[in-house]
Amino acid sequence: GADIKVLAGDSELNQYPIYIEIENNYYPVINGLCRIRNLVHNCKYDYQVYYKNNDEYIYTNECGSFKTYKVPPTYLGLTLEETEDEFIFTVHYIDFDENGNLGQMELHVNGYVTYFNDGVCHLSKSIYGKYLISLETTYLYFIDGLLISKTDINPLYFRLN
Repeated sequence: GADIKVLAGDSELNQYPIYIEIENNYYPVINGLCRIRNLVHNCKYDYQVYYKNNDEYIYTNECGSFKTYKVPPTYLGLTLEETEDEFIFTVHYIDFDENGNLGQMELHVNGYVTYFNDGVCHLSKSIYGKYLISLETTYLYFIDGLLISKTDINPLYFRLN
C-alpha cells in the first residue's frame, strides 16, 4: 500500500473534500493523509489531486508519482538428494521481484564454503565428506532499500531418497 501526504494549499478549497485519483479510482484525503491499500508491489503510480464539489471531482493542477516497495523473498526450504558420490541440495523459494540471492546463496558444509548455482548445489563426497555434520545457509535481500542478511544454522531439509 501507500500513504500520500497532502498539504492544504488554497484556503478556498479547504472547505471541499480532497481526493487522490490513481488509475481512475478516487481515494479520500483525511487529515492530510491518503492511505491506499492493495497496490501492486514494485510498480510506479501517477496520481492527481482533486477536490469534490457536490458530485463533481475538480482537478487542482497538483500531481505526482511514487513507486511501491519490492516484496522480500520467501524462503521455503531445502531438499536433499543423495547419490553414491555426491549430495545435491535444491533451494525452494518465491522471489517475485528478484529481490534476493536465494538461487545463489552461500552454503557452509562441514567447514567448507560453496554457493548454489540457479538454486542447486552439488557437493562431492570426496571433497565435503561422506556425512553432513554441519550446515549453514546465508542469503541476502533488500527491504525498503536496506540490505538484509539471513543466516540459518543447521537448516531443516527434506530427503528425496
